[in-house]
Amino acid sequence: MEINRLLNPADPQNVPRAIGIIRRLYEATQKESAISIAGNDPGKLKGFKSTSVMAQWAWSFLSPFIMISWDLNHQLEALSFAAHLTFVLYSKNRTSFLPAPLYHNIMVTIKNIFFSVPKQQLLDPDGDFYVCLCGTDGLEIVFSIIRTLTHDNNVDLLQLGHRYHASLTVNGVYGRHPDWNPGHRRLKMITDKSADHI
Repeated sequence: MEINRLLNPADPQNVPRAIGIIRRLYEATQKESAISIAGNDPGKLKGFKSTSVMAQWAWSFLSPFIMISWDLNHQLEALSFAAHLTFVLYSKNRTSFLPAPLYHNIMVTIKNIFFSVPKQQLLDPDGDFYVCLCGTDGLEIVFSIIRTLTHDNNVDLLQLGHRYHASLTVNGVYGRHPDWNPGHRRLKMITDKSADHI
């Protein structure tokens, strides 16, 4: 069954599988026939409505980052919907909906994207803006270089300073010679169907 394939407790960190669950829940709750399954049973109807709201919320926040075929207006509309729905759900349910730090992170992420768009328009009115590039991938790459420079993954403050300097040197070399960079297998998104990193 599809749900058993998507819910694999042996691999709880599988990002593509989590995206698949969110996508399928959203698509299932958008079908006209979906509400007829709940019928007139108040318990089933309440469960369907709750699932539908959560699927809409998760998909509206996730989709702008992985639907590379969407234009910027469509992405911003989805993020605006996500911000408003997040605020309403958090206001009503507080930490039973989301932990406070996660609520803060989601709202700050959306706010930063909305501030980055006009900033980019001022800097380069004819340039493109990609929502999927707003994130911490650059920081994650530097962190991965710091952790893999030697076999000692744990560092003290002095070592961190030295390794940070070395990671900037490595990034500089990769910038001058991109063909030398082997890349990172978990930071590649070829299509919105194969999204493996947000």
